[in-house]
Amino acid sequence: MADAKKILIEYENGTVKEINKGIVAEFDKDNMHVDMVSVSKMDLVRIAYGMIATVEKMGMTPLFQAYASGELLPDEVECDSKDTEDEELECGCCQREDAPCDYCIRNPENPDKEDPDLEDCYHHD
Repeated sequence: MADAKKILIEYENGTVKEINKGIVAEFDKDNMHVDMVSVSKMDLVRIAYGMIATVEKMGMTPLFQAYASGELLPDEVECDSKDTEDEELECGCCQREDAPCDYCIRNPENPDKEDPDLEDCYHHD
C-alpha cells in the first residue's frame, strides 16, 4: 500500500482542513483501519496518551478498563429495547451511564431522548 501524503477533513459547513501530520482511524464492523501522515514513533506515543487522557476526561475510564479486559462495549451488545415502542426506556445493555447505545434514553445523540446529565460527556468543540 502507498504511503499517505495528507489527510483531508470536510466539515458540515463545507470547509476543508488539510492535515499534513496526523492520524485518522476508520472503523468497520470488525476492525479499525489507521492511516498516518508524517507520524513518528514518539508522536504515536503522544497520540495514544492523548486519547487515553481524553477517555479519562470524559469519565469513561471504567468502560475503557472493561473493554481492555475483554468485555463487549454497549454498542457491540444487542440492545433489548430497540424493538419496544416505549421511548422512555433505559435498556438493559446500557448499564453504564457513560456509554449508552443508540436506542437508549441515555444517549444524548438521539434527538428524541435528552438526558442533560450526560450533555458535557459527549459533546466538545
